[in-house]
Amino acid sequence: MAGDLRAGRDRAPALAVRAPESDVAMTVDETLDALLKPRENGSAALADVAGYLERTLRATGCRVSLHEFVCRPYAGRIVGVVCFLLAVWFFVQMWRRRFGAALCVAALLPLYLLADYELHCPLLSRIGSVLERNMVATFPVAELQRRVILSAHYDTKTDLLDHYQRAPIQFLIVPMLLFAIALPLTALWRRRRQRAERHVRQWAAVVPIYFAGFLVAMTGGAIVTARSPGALDDGASVATLVQLAERLGSNALKLEHTEVRIVLFAGEEVGLQGSASYVAQLGDDVLVPTFAINAEGWGFGPLLSYFTSDRSPVRRYEASTALIRTLDRVHRRIARDSGLVPDIQPVTTDARSFLAAGVPAVTLASQRDGDNRIRFLHSAADSRERIDLLGLQRALDLLQAALIEIDARGVD
Repeated sequence: MAGDLRAGRDRAPALAVRAPESDVAMTVDETLDALLKPRENGSAALADVAGYLERTLRATGCRVSLHEFVCRPYAGRIVGVVCFLLAVWFFVQMWRRRFGAALCVAALLPLYLLADYELHCPLLSRIGSVLERNMVATFPVAELQRRVILSAHYDTKTDLLDHYQRAPIQFLIVPMLLFAIALPLTALWRRRRQRAERHVRQWAAVVPIYFAGFLVAMTGGAIVTARSPGALDDGASVATLVQLAERLGSNALKLEHTEVRIVLFAGEEVGLQGSASYVAQLGDDVLVPTFAINAEGWGFGPLLSYFTSDRSPVRRYEASTALIRTLDRVHRRIARDSGLVPDIQPVTTDARSFLAAGVPAVTLASQRDGDNRIRFLHSAADSRERIDLLGLQRALDLLQAALIEIDARGVD
């Protein structure tokens, strides 16, 4: 999600400039005071923020429940280390001409990744597991016809590389896994034909070199001293939803047929663990027509876009077209005929957990301004000064107008 820190802020008012005509700005500002600090999974700071969010949501008068789940805060780092060690083992087996053993190691790499990321079956990443909490604020209605879940994540993460710097490494992982399997097969074929396989063995060095880069991308954040306060990712979104909860609780926004749940997830930055656990326990709740709108990267600018799909290692989940139509119609009214802009970049957000379970969902994000991308997320540069309060106000207005329309017309 994206934007250049050095070039992007001259178009938005600084947070230090208050808008006296807007009580929303003050409320969001106060929430940001409590939120914007490094709050990584497994840390005391995350527990403190969770306590603050619980107290704040309860003060709105809604029904608050805490959804506990076992979080694996070091999952990504462990995956990086394990894959690098397997890659080195693969090279050793290739160099020693143990091509059958090398083929087995090459097959282990994708199997391990799929088990951890696709099947949610952790093998080694249980190390350091802790209990964490999703915050669920429910605003019931007398005549329930549908449910809208509004979500954002309140955890943060610090990486050595940002989303764009590590993108080439991520995009190459599938070709590299196929390459690793192809090498021992080629060597076995050449041996059977009594041909030299020396150059095949030499090419095997590419595999541990690639996974050394993968290791840096997955674990490099551990050595960074200045941690990310997570302003755009995803503190601004959380602050906006807290303000919406206050409007719902005060009856400033009164709905008759649509139950609203505001769900604030932990564990997003370590593989969507919080949302995956929450969706898995929805059970009979989805017997009522349920829709999910996820907020990611709000506050970069005044307009919103939507991600056309969410990705997993082996699947792509398309965003709900009905939700997109409804939100686009409302966005055109709010933004004077400017519709939601589709963003086709490959992403993984909490919306994927809903989509994988068959719940119609979409992720809304701040609209990118041409090539002005949101850079330096997961770093200390993702600071409060980057937040455009006007963008948060417009996002709040969009959510309110969308809920009113959905309550009256449904999702179409």
